[in-house]
Amino acid sequence: EGSVALNTRLGYQRALAVKEYIAKRTGLNTRVFEIQNGVENWVGLRNKVSISDLSEKQQVLDIIDKVPIDKGREEQLKKLNKGKTYSYLLRYFFPELRYAGYIKIFYEE
Repeated sequence: EGSVALNTRLGYQRALAVKEYIAKRTGLNTRVFEIQNGVENWVGLRNKVSISDLSEKQQVLDIIDKVPIDKGREEQLKKLNKGKTYSYLLRYFFPELRYAGYIKIFYEE
């Protein structure tokens, strides 16, 4: 877990690893792939929290809704309940929000 810049870099590295994995197994040149790196999934986290029975649900939603990412949103979540809430989010919410995907397109001549 880290800054937006760190998470963006990690996301790109994950996408690059998927690209290289597919290219290696298909024999396709890596130049035929285009990588698009997403951003942190705050919408997904908000949705998961909103339907949860998390005891600090409203506080988490208020932080997500009212604190801009670049103004310390994640840091405020980390401070909530002496870090216990963030640890819970890390363990039970974040893993389901991390994913990679690909689209395969075939062209016929």
